[in-house]
Amino acid sequence: ERRKEGFQPWLLRVTQGPVESSGQVSVNLGQYKMKHEGLQLLPDWAARNEDYLEAYGRTEVHTSVKEMTARRHWRELVGHRHDVQYWDPDLRGPEADVHSAPWLGKRQYEAARLPPHESWIAS
Repeated sequence: ERRKEGFQPWLLRVTQGPVESSGQVSVNLGQYKMKHEGLQLLPDWAARNEDYLEAYGRTEVHTSVKEMTARRHWRELVGHRHDVQYWDPDLRGPEADVHSAPWLGKRQYEAARLPPHESWIAS
């Protein structure tokens, strides 16, 4: 007779896999990652960042990958309860934004005719 398995043990078994496996599935984030990806030193893009240096002052920090996407590099600072992120520039241009594209080129701005609350546009 097959014993009924509770939801939590089933979810752990399905997402974590057997002990000898190295893959892990995050149901909440919809991600797959390796359990033992290892630690790495702080990447150069973070170590050279003025904001990071002002906040921490030292670059001998271990990180682990939290998420890597096409445009974002997200690292967790091990033992610090903080993360660092780097976004690659978006080279698609404003036309790619479905929210701003309909407004592109529809209004001409003449600096002398702008109301006071819109004067920042001319700057």
